[in-house]
Amino acid sequence: MATGVLDASYRDSSCRAYDVLSEETSDWSYKTAVDIAANAKNRTFLSHVCCQKWLSNLFLGNIRIRDVTWGVVTFPQWFKVVLCAFFIFPMYIWIRFKTEPVHSWDIQTSTDVDSDDERDERDGEDEILIDANQGKESDFVRPRGSVVYLKNHDRGPFDFGHGHHREQVATLLREKEVFIHSPPPLCRMIYLMWSAPITKFWTFQIFYMIYLGFFSMAVLWPSCGNKELDIVVCSWTSLIVIEYIRRTYILYKKYTSVPLFFKCLEILLIIAFIILYVLGRILNVGVIFDPYTGKVILCIGLLYFFYRLIAIYLPISPTLGPLLYRVRLMVLVDFVNFMRMTLLVIISGGIVLQAVLYPDYPLSIELFRQTFHRAWFSLFLTPIAELEGKDRCNMTRSHHSSDYCIVGKYTDYTCPSTGLWPYLFAIQYFVFLKLILLTLLYALFSATASKLESETDAIWKFQRYQLVVDFTNRLRLPPPLSIFSYLIIVVCWIYRCIFCRLCRSRDEADVNVFFDSAKGHRLSEKDYNYWRQLAQEYTKEKMETENEKQLAKKQMEIIMTITEDVDYQKKVMHQLKSRMKELDRMMNNSHVYLENIKHLTEKIQERGLQSQTSIHVLARHTPYPGTRVQRYPVPDKYVPWEVMWTDYDPVAYTRPKSDFPVSLQQYVDEDVLLLRATQGVDDNQLPVFQWNCLSSNPAGISIDRTSWILGDQGTFIVYKLDSEEVPRNVYGRTGLRGRGALFRWGPNHFVLVIITRWQKGGGRGLEFVVMRGERRGQLSLPGFFRSCGETLEEDEEVPTEVKCEMIKRGYMDDPWNTDQAWREVELWHIHYTGKENLSQSFQGMLSWRLITEDVFIKMPSGQAVLLQDITQKLKPIIF
Repeated sequence: MATGVLDASYRDSSCRAYDVLSEETSDWSYKTAVDIAANAKNRTFLSHVCCQKWLSNLFLGNIRIRDVTWGVVTFPQWFKVVLCAFFIFPMYIWIRFKTEPVHSWDIQTSTDVDSDDERDERDGEDEILIDANQGKESDFVRPRGSVVYLKNHDRGPFDFGHGHHREQVATLLREKEVFIHSPPPLCRMIYLMWSAPITKFWTFQIFYMIYLGFFSMAVLWPSCGNKELDIVVCSWTSLIVIEYIRRTYILYKKYTSVPLFFKCLEILLIIAFIILYVLGRILNVGVIFDPYTGKVILCIGLLYFFYRLIAIYLPISPTLGPLLYRVRLMVLVDFVNFMRMTLLVIISGGIVLQAVLYPDYPLSIELFRQTFHRAWFSLFLTPIAELEGKDRCNMTRSHHSSDYCIVGKYTDYTCPSTGLWPYLFAIQYFVFLKLILLTLLYALFSATASKLESETDAIWKFQRYQLVVDFTNRLRLPPPLSIFSYLIIVVCWIYRCIFCRLCRSRDEADVNVFFDSAKGHRLSEKDYNYWRQLAQEYTKEKMETENEKQLAKKQMEIIMTITEDVDYQKKVMHQLKSRMKELDRMMNNSHVYLENIKHLTEKIQERGLQSQTSIHVLARHTPYPGTRVQRYPVPDKYVPWEVMWTDYDPVAYTRPKSDFPVSLQQYVDEDVLLLRATQGVDDNQLPVFQWNCLSSNPAGISIDRTSWILGDQGTFIVYKLDSEEVPRNVYGRTGLRGRGALFRWGPNHFVLVIITRWQKGGGRGLEFVVMRGERRGQLSLPGFFRSCGETLEEDEEVPTEVKCEMIKRGYMDDPWNTDQAWREVELWHIHYTGKENLSQSFQGMLSWRLITEDVFIKMPSGQAVLLQDITQKLKPIIF
């Protein structure tokens, strides 16, 4: 909420938004809004542009740097600050100073506005509240004197002023930021210049670089060093740690959000370094450590103070600050995880390479040193010289003896053993280390950089507050000049102790004059009303936005509920539709059954209990075998084509030619109905079939399209063609058009053989030859499809123990029949009355089987009817 209110105020009146950031009241424990946000680690609030302007203004202190150009020459900001800090004259050119705070009664309203010419003359004097890299001016100007005017002439929605004057922001902070037209006295200018945090930043950095230069000379000084130089470096370091302790104490007392654990740890380490420095280099206490160890300690300290420069001075940059945060995470997280994986490869690879290259090297410290050296420095180098061997080692080839064991090729254990295995182990080590693990490290760095790309800016702005606060609380003079600041502090403390009563009474009088004792606030009542109303409006707007989101969420939930209900209704309607279809099918079947009963009743009455045998029944069974195609229900009355039936509209089904076995595809007719309906082929382009005669196709295969059905005169009938120019089933309607699963249009000739014998061992059981199908438990009669016009003839020289006769030749009532294709069968019955050895010539699919009740279920219905006729003739016992 605080960020939202600040943003709303910044859009309406940036002056008020800027003022409230420096407001300190007893309700806030005399802390600013920025300090409170930093204590709460509210990155969003501190990342706001107004807070960043406030930090930039705090970083500049009571000075403002002008952007004065000298033709094409432009000086950077740090150069101006450094020159103005060490020289006097540049301050009159580049620096503008603020006045001391004035009292509220000194603020007078003025209607005179500076002319454009005067503003042009003061170009660069107006306050820039943001970072110098952004370069945007504040939305208010500051005229001469002590009056603050709003730049916008129009009244805002929260304008509590009245009269013809523009709104005045009567606050102490606004009075502090008023520029003076003429520069202050020279001593005051120097004081304000060296008190600015930006001046402290650059002067501390310059003196720190000088300190590092002296420290580097002390480290590089040969032998035991230079005592005078060591005393200077040690004293300078002591002043640095004293200043560090003072700043840490101030942060502890005032800024609770700044972490202090690592700062205290750093102070202890620096103090320990100073003690070791004094003992080892200045006092030369050799009992503790030798001079070389002292130089090593100096090297460690030099590295630390150089690296410390990165964390202190570079994060203030808007470019390097976010980058350093990413680098810190890469080092502390990604690189640590990388080393955890790499250590396994480095340790194992170093040991293996040492063992195969120098298998006879004695166990010593040098052995471990070489192992460590080769393994770790392989991260940066690729040592392969040892794999090639050494020329001097060729003269020292080993000769194995029983006295001692030499594993390597040479008697000199310092000679590397070359061969296949060192190459293999070295290759796998370098592949894992340099190609896989290093590539993984780059990928981890890239993933971290992309993941933190949107967060680093806000994090850097949050950390920028700590840096600005740090330099604000530093002394005006950097070490080693800070000793003069300590002397001034001591003198001032003594002075306050002597004249404490006089100073205290004077301060109380000033406070009573400046502040209203009844209120105790720095902002006026109008300002509080402004913020109160702004917070209320922001809360109202936030609640409206939240209500809109909740409304949208509820609407979405309602829509989802309605969608689910619609889906459920669709599902129910689909189920009802399926049930309606099932009821319709049952009604049609019931109608067919009733028509059949009616038709049979009429026939019985006409012929006197004589059965009907000329109507096919199996050909009307539904669904079609091997499919889900449903036949059109056909009552017995409407089976003959002579009976007119205008509502008869069966579906068409034709098995594709490609679904037949490859060996039988040459006998299969084309689907002329499909060619005519879907592909738009003309009748002249359709295949030509020779109906009711013998013919040959282009492949030279003889085709018999005559019918085996005998007419009344004992001759084969001539079937007719329907309106689609294909044969029409002689026995009437079947409820299905098309060729079905048969080979040809019209008659399809099949030869079936029923071979029987009486059950061996006596008894009246009857066995017959069956052919097992592809499906488990499927049985059928042996037979074949006849494509030509040849027929089987009865052999006159049949043995007496064998009876062979043709039982039937004609139409076969079969479920595979359709309105335009049907089966015609030539059925032969061969019965063995005596002994036979026919089973010796059976193929794998043929076998004898006893006729039982389940046989008729496992056989095709058409063949089951034929077998049943044979069993009725022989009258066996069916088990």
